[in-house]
Formats: sequence, structure tokens, C-alpha cells
Amino acid sequence: MSSRTWTPGRILGVSLLLAIPIVGISMLDELPDGGGVGGDRAERAPPYVPSPLPSAAPQDGLTFEVAGEQDVRGFSRLALYVPAGRPAADFLPAGLFKATFKGRLRVPNRDRYSFSFVGTGDLELSLGDQVVLTAVDGSVTNSMRLRLKKGAHVMTARYSSPKSGPAVLRIYWQSRDFAREPIPASALAHDQTETLARFARLRRGRELVQEYRCAACHEDAVAGRGGPALFGVASRLRVGWMARWIEDPKRSRAMARMPKLLHGTVAPKAARDIAAYLGTLGEIPAAPSAQEADEQQRKDG
Repeated sequence: MSSRTWTPGRILGVSLLLAIPIVGISMLDELPDGGGVGGDRAERAPPYVPSPLPSAAPQDGLTFEVAGEQDVRGFSRLALYVPAGRPAADFLPAGLFKATFKGRLRVPNRDRYSFSFVGTGDLELSLGDQVVLTAVDGSVTNSMRLRLKKGAHVMTARYSSPKSGPAVLRIYWQSRDFAREPIPASALAHDQTETLARFARLRRGRELVQEYRCAACHEDAVAGRGGPALFGVASRLRVGWMARWIEDPKRSRAMARMPKLLHGTVAPKAARDIAAYLGTLGEIPAAPSAQEADEQQRKDG
């Protein structure tokens, strides 16, 4: 059974949750057999994994890619800063990455515009099918000054992180009407896609898990106290079942110890968001051997 890759950022996030010393609420109650009320056992299912985007044709938004895995979010600036050794995105491991900004550039007036780049790594900026700016290893190799009509122009910026050091990207523009400046948020737009909504749900679910301090009652699961461990829950319970349980535990089991956390009209959506995030929590990978750790340390310098 496949499971979602555990990145340092995700492991750290859940580890911080586990350190919260608070007597709270059991998120999924005991349920060691993955069952429900009256023998209504939860069906086993693979972990919830967002459908990957084709790397050759990213959808609107900002798509990060590491070793074939992707994370997608919205953007309002053509800018990035990722410290060396840190993950570029929430659901990806650290390492060399590619980032693709895809959307529209809103040109305020018909005029001649030029574009420039400050940063590290490689960049290719295109408007429509025309490449207007390229950079290699942080140095601009081609920059065009071109006349643009007023209005929206299809824009794609493809960035590759440097082999070492931080990943830095900032794209500027200028015309006869204004001096060189970062492209403002008001000049950038992109469509809201199903994939963007899916990743937004995962991020919101993670925020709610932190807000309700779910791990406070799950940290003693190994010792047999509290609710079951959140680690690996995706390999044991189906996301839809978890959403129903989280929304109202006593509706599934009258004697459930977990009280109803979510109230009002937002409860069903919040429960689905939490369940979607929990559905990404596959088994924790085994700790690397001493030899593997030494090899990784040599690679990292």
C-alpha cells in the first residue's frame, strides 16, 4: 500500500503538535479496530493523495515539483525565497525543486515593457508563446523589450532552484511610465482550479488540527491511553468515514468519548477538511541507518 511521503516539514509540524501539554479531546476516540457503531466497520482504503499535475502542462497557480511529486498553491507575487535545506512547499520534501507560475499578466497601458530578474537558479519567463526573459545560475542571459497591448496576457514563469544555497526569485518590470519595480499583485491573476481547491483544503485541515490540538489526546496512543495515533491513520481509515466521525462522533457511536467539536453551518466543511489532511498521514518511514545518515551528511556538505 502506497503512502504519502513524509517531509521534514510535515513530521516537524505533527511533532510540535504532539508536544502540546494539554488535556484535550480525543479526535477519533479509541476505535482500535477502525469500526463504528453496531459493527459498522470502517473500510480500508489507500491514503488520500492529491492527483498529481502533469509537469509539462501545469494548471493555473504556483506548482512546486520535487522528484515527481507536486504541491500547488495560489500566488500574488512573482517572488520566492527558500532557505537551503528547507522544503519549498508544505507537502514536499527538501531538495532541488522546480516552480511554475502560470496565470495572466495585466498590462495597465499599451507601451513598451522590459523585464528583469534578481535571484539564484534558472528562470524562463514567457508571455503567450514568446520568451521575454531567461536567466542561468542567477545571471540574465536574455531580456527583451517589447510592446504590449493593454489588458491580460497569458504568462508562465518557470524556475529551477540552484544546486546549493538559498533559492531566490524576484521578477521586475518597467516601462516609460514607471521605473523598475517588482510586478505588483494588482497586475497578476490566475484561475481558481480544482487542484488549487484540493491543496487549500489540505492546508486548512492541517490548520484546524493545530487549532483544536488534536494530538494532545493522541500522543499517548502507543502507551494505550487516549485516541489512536494520528501517524498512519490514512492506512487504517477511509477519509469519508473520518469526516462523518469528526463532525459528530456520537452520531456514529453513542458512547463515544469525543464530544462534538464543530458547530454551526461550517461544521461539515471543517470536518471534511480535517479528514482530508488526516488522509495524507501515512506510516512514518523508518529512520535511516548510520551509513545512510553519513552519506546524506556528505551530500549536504
